[in-house]
Amino acid sequence: MDVYGGDRADARALHHSGARTACRVVRRIEGGKAMNWTSPAEFFAMGGYGQYVWGSFGVALVVLCAEWLLLRQRRQAALSQVKRQLILREEESR
Repeated sequence: MDVYGGDRADARALHHSGARTACRVVRRIEGGKAMNWTSPAEFFAMGGYGQYVWGSFGVALVVLCAEWLLLRQRRQAALSQVKRQLILREEESR
């Protein structure tokens, strides 16, 4: 596979015999240059793939927030259960 090296995106490990040929999987970006966006709208559009990119970020954010909330709820439930058990043990020892 191609790796980004310096000012171009076609630097290859030349010490390996199979690495001297261009990778067919990686497509060259327009003229071999890095991606540049001229406006915020162009950045968010992501060349027509923005709905998939930002949708993926949104789903990941929702899942992470849900995990955080559920974890917080489970922690509070566990703490209250431990507190109840301590109170019961204290009452039994009297």
